[in-house]
Amino acid sequence: MAAGGVHTVATRTDGTLWAWGANNDSQLGDGGTTSINAPERIGSANNWKSVSAGYLNTLATRNDATLWGWGANGDGQLGDGTFTSIQITPEQIGPVHNWTAISSGGAHTLAVRGDGTV
Repeated sequence: MAAGGVHTVATRTDGTLWAWGANNDSQLGDGGTTSINAPERIGSANNWKSVSAGYLNTLATRNDATLWGWGANGDGQLGDGTFTSIQITPEQIGPVHNWTAISSGGAHTLAVRGDGTV
């Protein structure tokens, strides 16, 4: 589970992804911008491993060690190589399959690969 600036996201033991709270920058990942006051399942995937919430963005890893991001990206905090303002649903970040840890901040994100590089 992770608490961002104005939203919360969590993975369940069954690998599903859940989110709630403010959604003005699509940080919940449900494809919209309507805030949600109770946990709502995001998408149909059931292979989410970990999740980290920034101020207005969210990043997560899946069991295959891929990195995914959504929400605000005006400062490049999703790490997809762009400054696209908003990503409304989870999108894989690059082709790498060895992410082991993530941590999102206000307008930045750090991630660690399996070889220990950041």
